[in-house]
Amino acid sequence: MGLTCVVVGAGLTGLAAAWELTRAGADVVVLESERRAGGVVLTERRDGFLVEGGPDGFLVSEGDIQALARELGLGDRLVDQLAQGAMVWTGKRLEPLPLGRAAELLDIQGALDVGAQHAAPLHYGFRSLAGGMADIVEALVARLGPTVRTAQGVAGLAPSRRGWRLAVTGGSHVEAEAVILAVPAWAAARLVAAAGVLEARQLDGVAYAPSVTVSLAYRSEQITGAREGTGFVRAADADGSVRAASSA
Repeated sequence: MGLTCVVVGAGLTGLAAAWELTRAGADVVVLESERRAGGVVLTERRDGFLVEGGPDGFLVSEGDIQALARELGLGDRLVDQLAQGAMVWTGKRLEPLPLGRAAELLDIQGALDVGAQHAAPLHYGFRSLAGGMADIVEALVARLGPTVRTAQGVAGLAPSRRGWRLAVTGGSHVEAEAVILAVPAWAAARLVAAAGVLEARQLDGVAYAPSVTVSLAYRSEQITGAREGTGFVRAADADGSVRAASSA
């Protein structure tokens, strides 16, 4: 009996998809071109510091990721932000931003629907995990076990009698009834274009906003004055290339 599904990409999305399929009884394999799982989620724990190389949290309104954390036994590892509030850059100065408005200015729709979708004591701000965002990746990898195959990228995708045939780097092939492409749009475009999917050009046109993470540590006596809030967002009519910045 062959595979039910191959998930291409072992980022958080791919791992979560594989987890849900496995719980439903499907025979799944996750193929990841990098030597580690996690994608853009990268947490380093060094010299007593917890440093995030990718996302450092998620909106409180995102109930799905919190539900997943609880499914994985990480409910007691969910932590709220210590600082409250944020600032908005008007183009000339930073001004206080009302609670909950940051997500609205960034056009994050989920934050606007929190009242209708998720009942929680805190309806604004961010949450994370006590050991960093890698906590949830590590928990998924531990439960999926050999299902996750790193250093095995997908070089080609083509229809087959069973469903789909995937060419894996190194010369091997995998067949499955279904494929989930949990990869960036440009990577998905390359694979589906080779499979003859006409809509591949639309995927290739998806633009991503770049982000940069800079981590600096200071002794408490080196910081003068009170820090306010968790960062800032840029107003839509303000000039500048930085859309938002966060601090902890």
